[in-house]
Amino acid sequence: MRSKIYLVLCLFGLIVPMLPFVHWLGSNGLNVEQFWHEIVISRVASFAWLDVVFTALALLAWIAFGPEKDTVRGSGLAVVATLLVGPSCGLPFYLYLRERSKIGLPTES
Repeated sequence: MRSKIYLVLCLFGLIVPMLPFVHWLGSNGLNVEQFWHEIVISRVASFAWLDVVFTALALLAWIAFGPEKDTVRGSGLAVVATLLVGPSCGLPFYLYLRERSKIGLPTES
């Protein structure tokens, strides 16, 4: 049951943050200068981005060096999810993989 909850959270962590980003891309294209400007335009925006970046770094360190690093099958996919989407997707996906590894079920399906 827990693994299904983590998987649902992973899907929400993929879809919900991507909705405004896809809308932004539709309006601005791949304008890196505009993207950076909007990140640093206010202290609140900077706070939110820095929080996400440091959360991602902590998650990546946990995946790489944590006590379960050798027992969670497919953890490299959680690294990819974190780097491509963010910790909102990577963390619940890693927890899903960890849960599946604990109970001995295959990670695919």
